[in-house]
Amino acid sequence: MTTKLNPVTNNAANSTAAYARRVLSEELDAALDELPDEQREVFVAHELMGYSFKELAAQTGVSVNTLLSRKHHAILHLRERLQVQHPAMEAGRPTGASPHRR
Repeated sequence: MTTKLNPVTNNAANSTAAYARRVLSEELDAALDELPDEQREVFVAHELMGYSFKELAAQTGVSVNTLLSRKHHAILHLRERLQVQHPAMEAGRPTGASPHRR
């Protein structure tokens, strides 16, 4: 069975999704700019550029534990900052679920 999508509805959904991504990207950029340099650098290198903590430690001479701590503090700030803008983000987490990725 082939499902045909309504082009008008599909275009509207794509436009809405693209707008939401752009707004979130702008808010993330602004929140990243608020971070101390050390926290921003480790967050960007690990999350956006894909470097492992071991690679970052070798490149920077900073211990893995220190890098983990910096990223943890960055995440706490970003989560708080973005939830102010998008309170529904927290609503997606199951009750009792840990806010931290393991």
